[in-house]
Amino acid sequence: IEIMIANNIGYISFRQEKYDEASRYFLRALHSSQLINQKIVNSSLRASCKDWENYFQQRFYDCLAATSLNLGRTYLAIGNLDQAMDLCKEVQSVRTMTSGGRHFDIDVAQFNIGLVYHAKGQFSVAAEKYRIYLSQAEQKLGSFHPHIATALHRVGQVLYDQNMHEEAVTFFLRSAKKRAAVFGMVHKDVADTSYMMGKSLQAQGNYKHAMLAYQHALTVQNHLFGTVHEDVLTSLCSIGKLHHMMNDFDASLRAIQKIVEVSREIHGNSHPFVADMLKTLGSIQMDMGLVDEAVGSFEEATR
Repeated sequence: IEIMIANNIGYISFRQEKYDEASRYFLRALHSSQLINQKIVNSSLRASCKDWENYFQQRFYDCLAATSLNLGRTYLAIGNLDQAMDLCKEVQSVRTMTSGGRHFDIDVAQFNIGLVYHAKGQFSVAAEKYRIYLSQAEQKLGSFHPHIATALHRVGQVLYDQNMHEEAVTFFLRSAKKRAAVFGMVHKDVADTSYMMGKSLQAQGNYKHAMLAYQHALTVQNHLFGTVHEDVLTSLCSIGKLHHMMNDFDASLRAIQKIVEVSREIHGNSHPFVADMLKTLGSIQMDMGLVDEAVGSFEEATR
């Protein structure tokens, strides 16, 4: 129970992006599972229980694998890539030893190793790991499962990072459909995939459909978070930039004004990002011949 509670609290902390707190709970769970295993090894239960080794050792390996996977993802999130890789390999080793290589944790560890390579910029290796995981997951979990949608998104992401935008869009579209089917249309993962689809379409020069993807992401984010949120700000920035690239200066001006408003709510008036956006606003106003307004924006940016 103690191990389960520590793992659950760690997972909640991880989802809240409280990574230091999450790692402490996962380490506590890992330490507790090792202590409990050692106590049982030294107890009289081993001699008295015929199925001791199979039952208790399997429970220990289950705890060890689950906690190591969770801790590895946490280390990945805070940039401890080598430690994350070591934990993934440990899970693969333990599960290969105990299940003959058939346990799904081996596949999950493979996916996490892909995340490590992706973070290190080794995109082709990461893509290979993701695709191997995707193939195994589709066989074991079926087509419509959150893990499948996540794997499709990660393949799209690594293809985007390799400037393979047309293929990336295909994977983002597949991921978006599955995420919408699993979670419904109003979900952060749906917004994230729609946003990345927009980036890939924009990189191809398909501005019309890129704008639709960005606007869909923004609509979902507004439903989830309201108008003042970092994800909303990110989408607004991409929309404003794309309007400018399409020479739609009125729409770009409105977007930048909204960005300034939202960024002030998030960061305060004196944040460098707010100053940068005010300068961008001033430049657009100059392009539109709004000289007085541009001067006001530039002056505000220097305060």
